[in-house]
Amino acid sequence: MDWFKKYYEKIMLAGALVLLIVVAAGLVFKIKDIAATLRLPEPGNKALAAVDLSSYSNALASLKSPPRWDHTAPGTLFPPAIVRVVTNKPVRVDQIFTVERVTRRPFLLRFQTYVWEANDGVGRTFQINFVTERRSFFVEKVGKEVADKFRRTGYVITDFKRKFKPVEISGIKREDDVSELTVKHTGEEPIVLVYNKDATYPKLFADIRYKEEPVSVVSIDDTFKGGGNNYKVIDITDKEVIIEDIKSGEKHKLVPLSATP
Repeated sequence: MDWFKKYYEKIMLAGALVLLIVVAAGLVFKIKDIAATLRLPEPGNKALAAVDLSSYSNALASLKSPPRWDHTAPGTLFPPAIVRVVTNKPVRVDQIFTVERVTRRPFLLRFQTYVWEANDGVGRTFQINFVTERRSFFVEKVGKEVADKFRRTGYVITDFKRKFKPVEISGIKREDDVSELTVKHTGEEPIVLVYNKDATYPKLFADIRYKEEPVSVVSIDDTFKGGGNNYKVIDITDKEVIIEDIKSGEKHKLVPLSATP
């Protein structure tokens, strides 16, 4: 009894420690059972479908080094102007208009974006920027005119070809989008626009003055006002300009001052 009294406190502490160890072990096994019950089923080893990331990589590459038109590149920048055919309706020679000059000026276009329908293998929602005029047009599909509710340009998308070109930059291989969009205006040669690149071609502009009113700088299919009436430019050549009164349909033939003898 003396021995028990002497070591009573130590025996009680040892017993409490053993009890705590047993309780802790029980809690560990209990937690494992609960975790196993709540565990979500693991997904199967199904392969993920491949995703075409070329459009995103090309977009990032274009942002880092946007293409620019090189005016020093060889080639004919301004070929001879294409003369359009005007209808044989009566044309009135009117002296109330003065064509001060006809000039060829570079006209800048840019095929900016498009949407590719992989299931159907077709492109749609083409964005074409008339950079010279600071205008953008969105055309739903091939065969539609480049126009919106504010303006009709007369250009129609006639073809779209999706193309990619392999390139290597700093040891990294990728494919650049070089898709081609073809637009055409009646009486003119087709223009092939390469995706995300500028296209410059010559366009005829006429400086037309109605009596003493300010000069209107216009090109084919543009409209302008003169004397309260609205006119549309039907044709421009080096020797004459044909305009039409939108309301009456009457056509006027104007001779540039530089072409008069």
